[in-house]
Amino acid sequence: MIGFILIALMSCEKDLIETQQLKGTWIESEFKSDTIVFGNMPEMFTLNRKKEMRGSSLVPGYRSGPYSYQIETDSINILWGLSSTIVTSKYYFEFDNKNDRLRIGNFFIDSLSNNKILVFVKVD
Repeated sequence: MIGFILIALMSCEKDLIETQQLKGTWIESEFKSDTIVFGNMPEMFTLNRKKEMRGSSLVPGYRSGPYSYQIETDSINILWGLSSTIVTSKYYFEFDNKNDRLRIGNFFIDSLSNNKILVFVKVD
């Protein structure tokens, strides 16, 4: 019983450390037009996509906005805050704290990038 409690506490501590290390702005390394911002809200980030023209209006890129997330061992469950569903989607996720890099499955696939894995680097 004590061992189970210790494992659970260590898992929570690891999640807290990882969440703290993710805080900041991360820019997609290939096109440098999309950013992910991890702020103070736990298990939330904002995706800022390059603005685009739709009709005569300049609007945020497709799938911009808030996301909720939950990190697992090598994946991340994501839910777009502007979606009409409550079902999360799972994507590959790797956090490289030493090199300030995130590798994440392309959760906002569009015509700009057909990459299956996106690399983001920390800018602050």
